[in-house]
Amino acid sequence: MCALLLALAAAPALAEETRTCTPLTPPALISVGGCYVLEGDFEAQGQSDHAIIIDGVDAEIDLAGFRLKAAPSSSAAGIQAINSGSVKISNGAIEGFLFGIRSETDRQNSLVEISNVDISGGARGVFVQADEVRVHNTNVHDVTGYVNWPQAHSIGIEVNANSCDLRDNRVSDIYPVSTAEGIALSLSNPPLDCTITGNEIENGQQPRYGRSFGLWLGGRPRSEDLKITDNRVQGVTYAMMAFPTFNQQVTDNEFVVDCMPGDVSTYGDLTDHNSFVSSGRICRDKVAHLRDLAKAGSPEWNIRLAAALLEDQELGRRPTERCESLREAAEILEGLQDTMIQAKEQMLRVEGLLPYCSK
Repeated sequence: MCALLLALAAAPALAEETRTCTPLTPPALISVGGCYVLEGDFEAQGQSDHAIIIDGVDAEIDLAGFRLKAAPSSSAAGIQAINSGSVKISNGAIEGFLFGIRSETDRQNSLVEISNVDISGGARGVFVQADEVRVHNTNVHDVTGYVNWPQAHSIGIEVNANSCDLRDNRVSDIYPVSTAEGIALSLSNPPLDCTITGNEIENGQQPRYGRSFGLWLGGRPRSEDLKITDNRVQGVTYAMMAFPTFNQQVTDNEFVVDCMPGDVSTYGDLTDHNSFVSSGRICRDKVAHLRDLAKAGSPEWNIRLAAALLEDQELGRRPTERCESLREAAEILEGLQDTMIQAKEQMLRVEGLLPYCSK
């Protein structure tokens, strides 16, 4: 009898130990929920080829230390999940896809969990829309944008969720294309609750034209249950971009940035609860510096100057200051409109002559 009781007591543990996952060989479409384990490295052949698609089911994918690699100039995702309730991805590498991991769902109580994944290349390391999102111990790096998507931001990790936990990740070398922005961590809309802690963010150089941000908090806050603490941000243009009402929830972070609080007026009272250190590089978003760069007539720098003036007027202390900034921005943009008209006229002439070149 004692032996029988001992065997029954051990049965649940034995069942848990013998759990097996289905072998997975990309390119793969997962339409049956369950646990899957990658069997080897994969390299996509076509620009639009996804490696793995999860189609509306709950799935757990163990990359098992293997790598998913994109074709050159990929417009696809390494792993794409469509309207799934629960997605868990771990333990491997994803390289060169436009989106490393892309998961979007409107389902209630949906969960996306990403851990121990190395993601590089493309324009978005991680893009997730779900009810709850967790990204832990993940390395996103060398995200340099997409040449056919030049005005879109390059983003390391972008989250649109009601609840999120972004913890102990490393995000580095996120650079924009053209006049877009490079953003390490982005919350598209403020969550009801979120913890962002223990993350390392670092850019080794200044972007050529666009700006770089450590943190980007879109929209207006919906809750005070947002904690951004103990993160280190180094080598970016701005520590963060957010409504000033967020600032009291941002504490004990270290920001090593190009644009210090004395250079710009976008930080609010962040300096009260966080450390700011200069990167030693010039703040190229100072209006006076941008005016000098724009004198050469470059459209990129004129656009940057107009954007800086618009930000300046939004934060202006007196109505007269705001109006001066607006008038200068309007004059710059009117000049750019004339340039675009001239460029279109010349392009029409070129297009009319090109057919003769093939004869």
